[in-house]
Amino acid sequence: MSSIKWLSRVPLSLKKAKELVDNVLEKKLNQSSIEGYSWKEQVITYGEIKQRWLLVESQKRKESDLKKLSERIEKEKEKAEQNIKSLMKDKFTSMSAAMEVANRFSKNLKYHQLTNIQVQKFEEKNKKKQIEIKYKITTSLEIHQDKVDEKTRRAGRFILATNELKESLLSSDDILIKYKEQQSVERGFGFLKDPLFFAPLRFS
Repeated sequence: MSSIKWLSRVPLSLKKAKELVDNVLEKKLNQSSIEGYSWKEQVITYGEIKQRWLLVESQKRKESDLKKLSERIEKEKEKAEQNIKSLMKDKFTSMSAAMEVANRFSKNLKYHQLTNIQVQKFEEKNKKKQIEIKYKITTSLEIHQDKVDEKTRRAGRFILATNELKESLLSSDDILIKYKEQQSVERGFGFLKDPLFFAPLRFS
């Protein structure tokens, strides 16, 4: 690959990619010559290959991502509120069992969290008319702001990488332009969208 000039999209599952997407403030981005785009370039070494990573933010895609995020948050809220009503009706045999269920429920939420979790102790008679100790949960649902902020920062962002280190041959804007040219070709070839696919660059 060292003899081939390539341009590729970086999967955001990579730790370095996540850090770049999350840590660059919007005001630090440079306006692209392409309307609706901005970027921030960084030279890194990944997989023992020195390369240029271009963090790109698309305004159009950001608006779409934020709209979808808002819809997902509202959908989760509605479902969680229904499940919490059912959860607070459940009876548990111990306080630890009640807390374990509540914490597991909260952990599985993507955009919300349970707060003010309390376990109430009460007595009830079983079928044999014997008194048993039971426990119930009371709790509230709140937005998990840290998780929402993380998703908001990532909205509309993606990363492009190239091993062409000379800006005189490939500027930051050129990286974005070349990628957009690839996209128009790739529409009929779904496998090319794989983030591990490397596309050779051709220069005039």
